Amino acid sequence: TTTHSYFRPLARYLHEMFAALVLLSIALFFLYRIDLLLSASSTIQNGYITMAVVWILFFRKQAAQILIVAFQFYLFGIFAMLVSVVLNIGVEALFSAPAAIHPSSYQSSPFSSVHRQPFATDRPTRRRME
Repeated sequence: TTTHSYFRPLARYLHEMFAALVLLSIALFFLYRIDLLLSASSTIQNGYITMAVVWILFFRKQAAQILIVAFQFYLFGIFAMLVSVVLNIGVEALFSAPAAIHPSSYQSSPFSSVHRQPFATDRPTRRRME
């Protein structure tokens, strides 16, 4: 009975650590997805990883909350990506508006044959072949 009572806390501890590692891997997957979405710097990613590791080491009982927090980060990352896309479109529209309003910025016309780049699928004409 002494060995059994000795191994029970160890087994519970190992079980908790295994569950925490599984949750950490899921959390890191979500955080990696955010990193791809926001194309954040590596310092931000390392901060997320460090935060998750510290969370597991000190709050093993609340290991399931890591999953919830990671999912909240994931949703926030999607929201931030959408906001940044909208802002980028707005900024591009602001900066490209003068060129669209004033066609004098083009030399003659963007569709003139002088400025048209040859496509790769274009068949060579006789003039080019000679």
